[in-house]
Amino acid sequence: MSGRAERTYKSPRRKLVRFFEKSRDQWKAKCLEAKAAAKGLKHQIRYLEQSKLEWKTKAKELEKELARMKAQQNRAQRMEDGSVAAGDCAPAAPTDADVPNSGIRLLGLADATWRRCCGPLAPAGGGSA
Repeated sequence: MSGRAERTYKSPRRKLVRFFEKSRDQWKAKCLEAKAAAKGLKHQIRYLEQSKLEWKTKAKELEKELARMKAQQNRAQRMEDGSVAAGDCAPAAPTDADVPNSGIRLLGLADATWRRCCGPLAPAGGGSA
């Protein structure tokens, strides 16, 4: 013998063959069904992760837009009230390297007039105006 103990069955071989074939076929079908389910779940996970990433990106963009619109609304409200204080608006960086950044930022109003946003400039010597 080759190390395996052979089992002896009382049933006839033809019945045993049919039984074992049926058992094997059921096991294979069960295995294939489980594989298909696992593959479907992997696809679903990939889709949901991608969808989650897209929604997260969209939510962040909308949050930024909301914050920008709220700031714009607050700025417009302060301009209407005339309560824009010195230093409320950060100066924009100069676009040309030869132009010094003076710390002044002008805001355009609806009637095409301009108003200084950051108040009067301090003298160059550091004294008070």
